[in-house]
Amino acid sequence: MRNIFLFCLFLQSSVYARFLYATKPYVQMHQNKSRYSRVISNFECNQPFKMIKDHGEFFEVSYAAYKGFILRELVSSSKAKDCPQDKYSKFFEYLQLDISDMHYWGRVQDLYIYGEVNP
Repeated sequence: MRNIFLFCLFLQSSVYARFLYATKPYVQMHQNKSRYSRVISNFECNQPFKMIKDHGEFFEVSYAAYKGFILRELVSSSKAKDCPQDKYSKFFEYLQLDISDMHYWGRVQDLYIYGEVNP
């Protein structure tokens, strides 16, 4: 009886879990709700994250042992159909980007300003 209860509890928690997917080539997970906070890790396009909480500009997410914050503009509730890593996989293999390169490109994306500029 206890096993059935635990199994039902597991099913309920997995059914209601909401997943988000990275939509840019390189996405960074931050320690705090700030673009300038320490970067915990870098992720590639279409990487799935379990959403914990919506904080407006940021989503609190988890992936494996990582837990942090990702900008709302860099994730979506559905997988991206035009990920460069998927479309041009041989090109990305040829580039042989190391983790510091991925961090740099993810940082550029994080600090890019979205919106309009008024004259």
